[in-house]
Amino acid sequence: MIRSLLIALCLPLIAAASVVAEPVKYTFSGVASGRADGSAFSQSSFLVEVLADTDDVVPINLTVSGQDFVIFAVQSQQASFSIDTVGSGMFTTDTLVFVNQTVGTAGFSQGTPTLPPTGQDVFALANGFFASYDLRSSTGLIPDPSPQVPATLEAIESTLGLILFTSLDGPATFQATVVPEPSSLALVGLPALIGVYWGRRRLRNRA
Repeated sequence: MIRSLLIALCLPLIAAASVVAEPVKYTFSGVASGRADGSAFSQSSFLVEVLADTDDVVPINLTVSGQDFVIFAVQSQQASFSIDTVGSGMFTTDTLVFVNQTVGTAGFSQGTPTLPPTGQDVFALANGFFASYDLRSSTGLIPDPSPQVPATLEAIESTLGLILFTSLDGPATFQATVVPEPSSLALVGLPALIGVYWGRRRLRNRA
């Protein structure tokens, strides 16, 4: 009876974990100069945090001037920022996080993950780690000692007005943190539950 109950409890959890995607937070941090609602800021520490879902990561195979690029991108569900001399706010236009495996970069961009991609990159970090990363898993802090903004600059709408990063003025880092859904966490407890059952059964048999 108990064995059948355990199996009945396990199967829905395993099935749910196999189909439920997981929330993920992407974090970019560094030092930047630019303009916020028309006012300049210089060499200010910044933090950009993007909330998304691993199930929304899409591959984009792009060919430019005969060269193939393997790109993964994910639409932001929410994107916030904090700039020391400016304050904190939310980006209010469509944004995404991307990795370009071909050139080993990851970045934050305006637009949506379509083919061809829409919108303008805000900034990008380079590291050999990104050559095999697809945005679907957690990472440690991935550094870039000399990050860059694109040659063509475009401001991004936010709750604090238009934000424009004109340069990244020092090392920057990228980090991804996947947050397991409750169904995935429940699976962690299944071995303990099964262990208790079999332990009690052994004691009963010995008695």
